[in-house]
Amino acid sequence: MGRMYQAEVNNLQLWGTHGHFEEERVRGQKFQVDIRAAYDMLDMCRTDRLDREGGYLELCRIATRVVEEEQHRLLQRVAWRILEEAFGTLPRLEWIRVTIRKPAVPVQKVVDSVAVVLEMTREEFLKEASREAGTQQEV
Repeated sequence: MGRMYQAEVNNLQLWGTHGHFEEERVRGQKFQVDIRAAYDMLDMCRTDRLDREGGYLELCRIATRVVEEEQHRLLQRVAWRILEEAFGTLPRLEWIRVTIRKPAVPVQKVVDSVAVVLEMTREEFLKEASREAGTQQEV
């Protein structure tokens, strides 16, 4: 494997209907997503041509699709779905870190936001995904 390069998406602002409480899932709210991804992008560096298989635009599309079109109760699940879609869509992706923040938090304290961070290599993801598939077959 060649050198790994990283692409970052910082503070992508999206609207979604995720949350534990029904009101969150009905009314919706803002979510903020950061993605840091490592893959071989040497061809893009050399040719100055955009490669859909690894550029930050595709990372934005994936996060937007998951946050705006799906509905989940937990931030952990939303972050996992972004990670899952990224590994499933981008074959050269070797490592990814997804942070999803929820600024409007139903807690009785003052906070700017809460966040969940998932970080995984492709190898770790494949192990987790196969374990998840085995658990689903047992049910």
